[in-house]
Amino acid sequence: MISEGLEIQAMRFQKSRSFALNENLKEDLAIWYRIQKGVELNKKCGTCIRNAMNDLLRYMQEERNREVKPAKIQFIGVKQYNYQEMKYNDLKALAQERGLDMGQAPKKVDLIKALES
Repeated sequence: MISEGLEIQAMRFQKSRSFALNENLKEDLAIWYRIQKGVELNKKCGTCIRNAMNDLLRYMQEERNREVKPAKIQFIGVKQYNYQEMKYNDLKALAQERGLDMGQAPKKVDLIKALES
């Protein structure tokens, strides 16, 4: 509905409060204005064109706000362990936490094998 050139000038107007519309872009703005407001745009009046550009910016912002944005997905990661560098007591506690029954005094190598599997 809004031409690419008119959209570029609207974004320029938003950033710098200035724009440059040739006759084709003024006609595009007049058509958009007629559809949205039901009133003819005076293409020779700078104030009328500036007001129409403000209306166009508001319209574009409302359209952006209406767009359905994808839901943010929360990442749930799994903690990675370097069993070789862990202390014996930490390995033993981790094995108990995971419900591994290793007996009274398992060897560190056995703990590592059990946790890796």
